[in-house]
Amino acid sequence: MEVEMPTIESIRKMVQNNNGVAFLPRMCVEQELEGKLIYEVRIKEMHVERKIRLIYPTRRALSHAARAFLEVLG
Repeated sequence: MEVEMPTIESIRKMVQNNNGVAFLPRMCVEQELEGKLIYEVRIKEMHVERKIRLIYPTRRALSHAARAFLEVLG
């Protein structure tokens, strides 16, 4: 059975409660791994590349914080 969950937190809890397995970012489950509440399986043959995009409105003025953030990234 396949279940879709809306958040990483809900997926992590399902796995921790022995309700399945999941692919999750390691940074989101580091404490549970250290506490041996869940286990990590490394898959040698699998390479996952995650592309993240930054988007912002073009027809609206950006806040000072948003402009500063873009400068840091740029």
